[in-house]
Amino acid sequence: MGYMLPVEREFVSPDFVRLGSLIACAEFIRCGVTSFADMYYFEEDVAKAAVEAGLRGVCSQTVLKFPSPDAKSYEDSLALARDFIQRWRDMR
Repeated sequence: MGYMLPVEREFVSPDFVRLGSLIACAEFIRCGVTSFADMYYFEEDVAKAAVEAGLRGVCSQTVLKFPSPDAKSYEDSLALARDFIQRWRDMR
């Protein structure tokens, strides 16, 4: 039996995430929010949107034990998380 995943996984992409994150950042700025926490697919694109908008974010790469839009396996998701941490850990 396969995993039942949200239909969104069929449509989510790095561009989808980046644009959605930029829209969210615009809403945050409009409401006076200066920092946020996020965990979603393609977290690199969320982080880039936060930098572009001038906001602070605590961003976490998704780690799942089944295939996701940005990782084919649990091991791939762990590798993406490690790479993400290495690239972004010194951003302030």
